[in-house]
Amino acid sequence: MNGNEPAAFLSYARADDSHAKGGILKLCAMLSAEVGVQMGRPFPIFVDRNDIKWGENWRVRINESLEAATILIPIITPNYFDSILCRDELTRFLKRGGQDLVFPIHYIETPQLMSPTSFPHDKLAQALAARQWVDWRKLRFSKLNTVTVQRIIEDLAKRIRGALETSHRGSHVTVRQGWWDAYSDIPEAGYYVGLEDSADSIQIYDPSRVPQLFQTSDYARAVIRESQPSLSLASVERRVELCMRRQSLLQRDNPPDIVIVLDEAPLRRVVGGRSVMASQLRHLAEMASMPHVSLEILPFSAGERGTIGGFTIFSLNSQADPDVVYLELATGAIYLDALNEVAEYSFLFARLRNSTLDPDLSYELLLHVQKGL
Repeated sequence: MNGNEPAAFLSYARADDSHAKGGILKLCAMLSAEVGVQMGRPFPIFVDRNDIKWGENWRVRINESLEAATILIPIITPNYFDSILCRDELTRFLKRGGQDLVFPIHYIETPQLMSPTSFPHDKLAQALAARQWVDWRKLRFSKLNTVTVQRIIEDLAKRIRGALETSHRGSHVTVRQGWWDAYSDIPEAGYYVGLEDSADSIQIYDPSRVPQLFQTSDYARAVIRESQPSLSLASVERRVELCMRRQSLLQRDNPPDIVIVLDEAPLRRVVGGRSVMASQLRHLAEMASMPHVSLEILPFSAGERGTIGGFTIFSLNSQADPDVVYLELATGAIYLDALNEVAEYSFLFARLRNSTLDPDLSYELLLHVQKGL
């Protein structure tokens, strides 16, 4: 899917987002990310303010995107029903048989949605009221990182995914199925693991910890407990189980080529105690000796590298799919597949490699640190 073929179309009155100080677009971004995680590939939502470049014919661009989109997401407010453009977007979508693919979000108290019988001649109000809509009226005053908001976004994403899986119009949105679907309760078990499983090659830069594909269970358990202290013991063990199962990728007949640029700091930072850390370093040395794995350590002597966070570049085994860059954030993750963005991170990865120790020297440093524990 390229940038001209959105999976969904956000239909909203522009004045509402201005009054909400960008809250509608932030909600849209959260929903896009969550559906992408659950589906196993990006779920781009067309938002004209973000997606139309200067000089483009905006009306043509909107028409093309509305026609390409599988899902319509109307943001329901009084302004929505007053907007000729919003009504036109909904009318055109319904005419092509998209009734079951409309997912309204009730953003501001709107009589047409609450009392559709009071508007007997408004067919659009009747159509929207007949759909299961998300009640966001009170939530628009809440912070987007609350548990309630996250739960509602997850529930809406599940409904959208279900609609896509049963819709014939959803053929341009690939919903990848795999063993990781059994771990759908864990966010990274969707899109990320699907990318990992499909990749021909993987390039990983991590400045803070040993990458999950190469973690021991004790190290993984310690990292998860530290990074997500509110998780129950069962949830921690569930994530450790997923981490270990993902590593079967390294043993399969056609494993991806993996290059890891690992900062020296994670080697020396003791995680889970000295015994756990020593075992982790031994395990990493064993994995680094595999023919399809190249471990290159970025030593302290390389100097300051700036504030570069960790990232992973997946090169996929399908010419129809672009390479994807994964950026892990404290509050979630970002996936980039625009050619210029992927090229920028590929260049950054190459620059980092220019400062690393070669695999042999990296292996020696790894053993040296391990023996010192």
